[in-house]
Amino acid sequence: MSDYHYFEEPVILLRQRLERNGFPLGSSDGLALDAGCGNGRYAVAMRALGFPLVLGVDFSPLNIETARRRCHEAGLTGLEYRLGDVLDLPAEDASCTFVFSNGVLHHTGNVAKGLCEIFRVLKPGGIAYLKLIPHPGGIHWDTVELLRHLMRDVPCGFARRFFALAGVPANRRYYLLDHILVPINERLTAQECETLITRAGFRGIRRCVRGTDEDRLEQLYQGRPFYREKYGDGVNLYCLMK
Repeated sequence: MSDYHYFEEPVILLRQRLERNGFPLGSSDGLALDAGCGNGRYAVAMRALGFPLVLGVDFSPLNIETARRRCHEAGLTGLEYRLGDVLDLPAEDASCTFVFSNGVLHHTGNVAKGLCEIFRVLKPGGIAYLKLIPHPGGIHWDTVELLRHLMRDVPCGFARRFFALAGVPANRRYYLLDHILVPINERLTAQECETLITRAGFRGIRRCVRGTDEDRLEQLYQGRPFYREKYGDGVNLYCLMK
């Protein structure tokens, strides 16, 4: 990704999503955890938004190496990256003020265990940002499932090169292929999400209905024509409190 898409765009997007949904982050003190940080760009955004220390965890050695390298090259501090599993987070009990889980647990095959891990590492009064694929998901997610079936034997590198030759920008390639090429894509209804969240022990559960100007969730909120048919419930986005 370009420096803009890695360092600047995520700050704008994350700030809008948090502010529009009223996340009560206060002074943003303490440790923030990006559970499933990918290439690290949202961990960078959390640091830019004021958290003094951000820990990014991902099970891909390439992602961790990429995140560390980009932060080192940019001279950023207050960021740490660890190789680990979101179903067994490398963090102490009640050690985190904020946990960010942005479209990760639906790829694990065990959303319930992932939620229990988020609950374990959160401090009492801590807040979690949880994003999961919706069901129903409209034409969009039905199409993604069809493409997953059609492309299940296509090598990842070939798919990336094809999208590049087609002129798709790097950040959009990342977003589109993220769901098409994964082995697990679990879609949950809002009721199913909230049942699992409650069982994990969270005392505060609030479903969020806003997004950035470009987000499907925001378009649904604004009542854009046919968006319900296209995108179903848009996304399962929650503010959780321990």
